[in-house]
Amino acid sequence: MHLQVDVIESQWNILQAHVQDCQDFTELVGFHQEYLSALISQSFLDIGSVSRILDSIMKLCLQFCWNIERHESSSTSSELEQIIEEFNKKSNSLYTILRSSRLAGSQRAPSLRRFLMRLNFNSFFEVRGLNVIRSRPTMPVL
Repeated sequence: MHLQVDVIESQWNILQAHVQDCQDFTELVGFHQEYLSALISQSFLDIGSVSRILDSIMKLCLQFCWNIERHESSSTSSELEQIIEEFNKKSNSLYTILRSSRLAGSQRAPSLRRFLMRLNFNSFFEVRGLNVIRSRPTMPVL
């Protein structure tokens, strides 16, 4: 949703407006390059750690779908549980990286806030984070 609505469509509209006002091909190429750069930047694909996690999350989604499709034959619930567990770890890592102060203070803060709002619209990650902190064993006080 974030990529389609907040990144691709909004940047496409900007590109279309520039194309309408364009005077020559060189100017058009420049606007297209700005469009591509904005897509990469606002989808955070230029941040290696985010890009790698997004790639692995997408692969896990495909793996999950393939396992569901062949569920009648050889897929086991333990395979699905393993995929789900790995997905949860990766999605939590992604959320943690995106919430880092380094990114929050960057020029991409507005885009980042929109993405985090969509990602955590029902406070799922915040609640999960609190539950993880509460469930950690504590050291006894001596």
